[in-house]
Amino acid sequence: MRPSLWIFPAAVLALFLAGCGSDLASVTGTVSYDGKPLHTGTVGFFPVGQGPAGYGSIQPDGSFDIRTGQQAGLPPGEYRITIQATGPIPEPTPENLEPVPESIIPERYGNPDQSGLTFTVKPGSNVVPIALKTQ
Repeated sequence: MRPSLWIFPAAVLALFLAGCGSDLASVTGTVSYDGKPLHTGTVGFFPVGQGPAGYGSIQPDGSFDIRTGQQAGLPPGEYRITIQATGPIPEPTPENLEPVPESIIPERYGNPDQSGLTFTVKPGSNVVPIALKTQ
């Protein structure tokens, strides 16, 4: 191949790879409730300013990883945190054909304005221990 024929494809590939970098910071952690790992639920990170929200599923050991859409991590910045965790879905009854599972933690933790949980995500790796209490 003549040099002029491979320069353009190489330049396009270099630009593509340069644009593939991510500015997202890794965000992992654990959730406990009254000193014990919370074994189910969802963690939400909502930006105080502009930007995308991130979510993660709580694993049986209480751990979670936050994702923004399909990508792991969050942009650095200030976030309000929510936790939602429910028990199993009750069996339907004639009086209640679509039962809703009950929250196993205080419902305030599911509201970013009431949870009282905040975190500043910094570039790189972030570990967030979240300790919830009944009161």
